[in-house]
Amino acid sequence: MLRLFCGLELPDATRASLAGLQSGVKQVRWIGAANMHITLCFIGEVEEPIAQSIDEALGRIRQRGFALACVGVGVFGSHPVRALWSGVEASGELTLLQEANVAAVRAAGVNLQRRRYRPHVTLARTRGTAQREVGKWLTTHGLFRSGEFQVKHFTLFSSHLGRESAVYRAEARYPLEAAEKA
Repeated sequence: MLRLFCGLELPDATRASLAGLQSGVKQVRWIGAANMHITLCFIGEVEEPIAQSIDEALGRIRQRGFALACVGVGVFGSHPVRALWSGVEASGELTLLQEANVAAVRAAGVNLQRRRYRPHVTLARTRGTAQREVGKWLTTHGLFRSGEFQVKHFTLFSSHLGRESAVYRAEARYPLEAAEKA
């Protein structure tokens, strides 16, 4: 069984910028920069033949590349907060790519949960973190904006659960068409 998800890899400069947000809150497990990504579609555990079908379906996606930026910060959950994250600037191109990924995975035979898509980069998982600290962190970093980066491909990742954290490995990369120059 393979545990899979589709996502966008982040450039080193964006990861470094996001890593600069990772302080000021106790009792959290900060996500290592190497694991920072934007999830497009969480697939879950599948058998190898289904993984091959997913790979083939994703390889048929045709879309132009586009620019993105990470903006602001937020939390998932309340009492208790479960995660701290940075948001992703609204993008029609990102929405189209995410929808294409979901459609391709479903066409490969995977029954995905229907969820509203909220693009983000998870920065920390929490463990009984004080609400006051989280509130201060949100206020301090609320106006965060990374530099813009170009999305030139998307990636099929495998996730291997470890003691300290999951390890993500790029299984396949799918290029996007060159963006038109303005």
